[in-house]
Amino acid sequence: MRGFLTTITNPKALLFFTAFFPQFATVGGDKQVVSFLLLGLAYVVIGFVCESTFPWLVGSTAGAVSRNQTVKIRIDRVVGLAFIALDSRIWLTKR
Repeated sequence: MRGFLTTITNPKALLFFTAFFPQFATVGGDKQVVSFLLLGLAYVVIGFVCESTFPWLVGSTAGAVSRNQTVKIRIDRVVGLAFIALDSRIWLTKR
């Protein structure tokens, strides 16, 4: 519910829906309402699939990684190097 309220009150989302959806809607009468409903349904279905698949994949991967000490060490090293690289970039940036 909180996500729905955030999306509804987000001006960028409102601009997206008012600018993008009418391009694919049928103009005129009952068909216009049906086409908007189908577009909305497609948006909801695609959002549901994406937002439910990603957590499932992350959850299954996290379980496998947490059991393997070698993978954990390698991930820690890669993340550490990334932080060092970002810190170096900030440090070398001229103000």
